[in-house]
Amino acid sequence: MTELMSGAKAEQQETNDIVKQAIADMEKLGATAVPIEIPSFTDIMKFPSLSGWEFKFQLNDYLESLGEAAPYHTLEEIIASGEYLDSHKSSMEARQARTTLDDNEYRKIVLDRTKLTQESLLKVMAEHQLDALVYPASAEPAGRLGEGQNSGVNNRLSPFSGFPAITVPAGFTTGGLPVGVEFLGKAFDEGTLIKLAYSYEQGTQHRKAPALTP
Repeated sequence: MTELMSGAKAEQQETNDIVKQAIADMEKLGATAVPIEIPSFTDIMKFPSLSGWEFKFQLNDYLESLGEAAPYHTLEEIIASGEYLDSHKSSMEARQARTTLDDNEYRKIVLDRTKLTQESLLKVMAEHQLDALVYPASAEPAGRLGEGQNSGVNNRLSPFSGFPAITVPAGFTTGGLPVGVEFLGKAFDEGTLIKLAYSYEQGTQHRKAPALTP
């Protein structure tokens, strides 16, 4: 997917190189790789994440389910505590400001975004007779603890469409940070994704167990 492998930053280029090698490895294992472009990709990526709308309400529901013993009971209490990374301050405050999901803009995102993304993905998969789409799970390597993380737009296609996706290790950067490759398939075709991901994982053995693993 050319749109998700075009980053110009050094961190993105290293990620892309690792995933390109992953695709080459898949071909060695018997897969057929076809470069594709997603119809209406730019329009799809103009839609925002629903987390900006839903986060507060879903988090508050979860915290309420924990009962009185929970250290915090609402997002508002968490913000007041200051116990979060400074880089999340503005997004948390924006989410706290939401008062309802009964909003036309929210409904438009839910309905229009899902429809456009599904139609675009199914169209390109049908045209090229694809079992799955493959791309970097994140635009950049995993962030270090305490640092920000730029995942780019790569992690949006599955939640925007509702289609299943699975991520497996693709290798490591020169700095030792993990890079994942994501397989995305059609609705209710999880079986195919598991087969593809398992075959690639077993054929490459990129996973390294953490040092503290028993």
